[in-house]
Amino acid sequence: YLHLRIHYINPTAEENKREEYLQEIKKKRLQHPTSVWADQYTPDTYEISMICESLTKENDTTIIFKHGTCIKVIGNTKDPISSAKASLKIAANPDAFFDAQSLPNHNYVIYFDEYTCYWLPAKEVAKIKKNILQHPSLRPLYPARNQKGELLSDFQMRLGNFAKALLLADARNPKVAEVIKGGQ
Repeated sequence: YLHLRIHYINPTAEENKREEYLQEIKKKRLQHPTSVWADQYTPDTYEISMICESLTKENDTTIIFKHGTCIKVIGNTKDPISSAKASLKIAANPDAFFDAQSLPNHNYVIYFDEYTCYWLPAKEVAKIKKNILQHPSLRPLYPARNQKGELLSDFQMRLGNFAKALLLADARNPKVAEVIKGGQ
């Protein structure tokens, strides 16, 4: 008898479970265990702005937020700050992919997507390296690869998690530190 029994799934109950799941994801999206870094670390936004200024093309705008997240806004938009804030909210995913790259001048850049990145100048990396290597919340949970398929080092993963924590802090409280217009 039991093997012939047809199980009925209530579509309303399933939809409610789905909605609860989506609400839980939205809550987690702007929370991250490493958000403690937002209180402990203040980036040198002036140095970051100098780097971004040389890379911002004509008609584009780069917005640098309080915790150092850089958002590139393409083209002439009426309100690039609102566009950057919207992009920041979209990029604020604790499970987001990132690619941490070491540059020849020992700076690091962490890319979250085509328009969102985090610059870590060499002198900043030198100041925080010991804390980044020792802090348990920055420990990588699994190995990751960059877009070229190369395995990221433990240090690159920790830098990426550090930058992600600051990106999430900027998304929770988006305060603009610098606005860089291209072609000026």
